[in-house]
Amino acid sequence: MLKDELEGDDAFMRNMASRMFTKFEKYWIDFSTIMIIANILDPRYKLQFAKWVYKKIYVGTHDAHMGLLKDKLFALYDEYAKAWPHLLLLVSLLVCNKALLMGTFRYFFLIYVMFI
Repeated sequence: MLKDELEGDDAFMRNMASRMFTKFEKYWIDFSTIMIIANILDPRYKLQFAKWVYKKIYVGTHDAHMGLLKDKLFALYDEYAKAWPHLLLLVSLLVCNKALLMGTFRYFFLIYVMFI
């Protein structure tokens, strides 16, 4: 919507949209990753919400941004795995016994985030 107004004919609306878009970009860049990760970890949304948002915001480059987001999710998981290895093993066993048979916990985490 702001992008539409940035290209509109009304000079007043273009000026206001420009200022609003500058503020939006400033705050979105600072908080987008943590907000999206919080939504991904919410059982109602998972990764589908992030894909939808990134397609709307990063038109044409959303695949690259999704790749970066997945890298950050793996890094977040790796940090938790280092700090709490026994807890992650217990949670994985409780959530899905198949996780041990399917491969590493890291990939189980991605599968969980994307599909469960």
